[in-house]
Amino acid sequence: MSRMKRYVLVIFLLLVLLNLTGCWGIKEIEDQTVLVGIGMDVANPSNEEKQLAENGNSYPKKNRVTLTFQIIPFEMRQSSGKSDKSSNELYSNIQETGDSMFQMLRKMATRRSKPMMGHHVKVIVISEELAKRIEIDKLLKFVLRDNDIRPSCLVFISNSKASEVLVSNNSGEVPSLELAGLAENGSKANNVLPPKSLTKLDGIINSGQSFILQNLSSSSDEVAVAGASVIKGKNRKWIGSLSIREVLALSWIRGSVKGGVIKTYDKQGNVLTYEIISAKSKVKAKTSGKDISFQVSIRSKGRLIENWDTKEPADKEEFIKEAEGYFKQELMNMMTDTLHTMQDVHQVDVGGFRNHLRIQHPKVWRKVEQDWDSVFSRSDVKFDVDLIIEDTGSSVK
Repeated sequence: MSRMKRYVLVIFLLLVLLNLTGCWGIKEIEDQTVLVGIGMDVANPSNEEKQLAENGNSYPKKNRVTLTFQIIPFEMRQSSGKSDKSSNELYSNIQETGDSMFQMLRKMATRRSKPMMGHHVKVIVISEELAKRIEIDKLLKFVLRDNDIRPSCLVFISNSKASEVLVSNNSGEVPSLELAGLAENGSKANNVLPPKSLTKLDGIINSGQSFILQNLSSSSDEVAVAGASVIKGKNRKWIGSLSIREVLALSWIRGSVKGGVIKTYDKQGNVLTYEIISAKSKVKAKTSGKDISFQVSIRSKGRLIENWDTKEPADKEEFIKEAEGYFKQELMNMMTDTLHTMQDVHQVDVGGFRNHLRIQHPKVWRKVEQDWDSVFSRSDVKFDVDLIIEDTGSSVK
């Protein structure tokens, strides 16, 4: 090898080494506090905030929102795998009250030595009372613009205070992580809505359409899904709720059923339960002059999984037909009641009908899109259900 080639090789190796020096701005994990959840409530400063303010830790603000930050300090994470640790040792909740979400987040630097890292925020919970008062896009504006919080973060509405939802007395649970897990149970229970991430929510809000968010209710020991909150597109505020039964019906209308059950009763009051194997929904939009109507066709196959009428054999053909009629009527009633809630009570379209009209009749859609909720409330919607029991499960005789 010539001397010139050696020089070139040495220079090349030096350049390679310069690129292997690591991250210049590295921050050790031990020096970080992981933020996993954020709760938003109507302003109600905590005792700690009041005492700190009285002793000089205050700044110009209007008390409009109280944020609850759920954090997992590094030392807590190191010991979280032990079963004898109680839930209050796995996480910590800190509150800050003000009128700028981002300012409140940064204010934590004056109260904690280790800065909060937002890359692992799993959920944002907004209280129903706050969503009535302040537009949801304003509440989420700083999150959507902040690169520190990932757009995959999920958003929920709480019937009670959001701070109460972010508390668990069960050993070994971090509430924010449990809530993120609940959102994935749609294949088992149709009253669990498809998860609403920040990315999806941003597009929906900007489109001006009305929508729903999963409701949460809390007890002293746990949190459960509890229907859905209706957010009106024009003012981006909470205007009402859908019950668990109405959310179930909505999942059939929207074609998002992945599994679950239909429960009803026969004429003697015995329990009948239908396990869903498959379900399809087809919505046909029709126009005639200024009149707009929809035909919703539901097709489902499943099994009769539960029958409390012990005198009536479940494998008799006439009984199967009768049971199919019970389930069909129950589903029809659920969807009819839900349609009434959408059109007459809340006067909004949260069933996705707008998308079918937009795709099937784009010219008509362009004429009515600015006042769609009102137009939908006057539209005729009919349902057609074809439900088949193709299996009665294993014999119990």
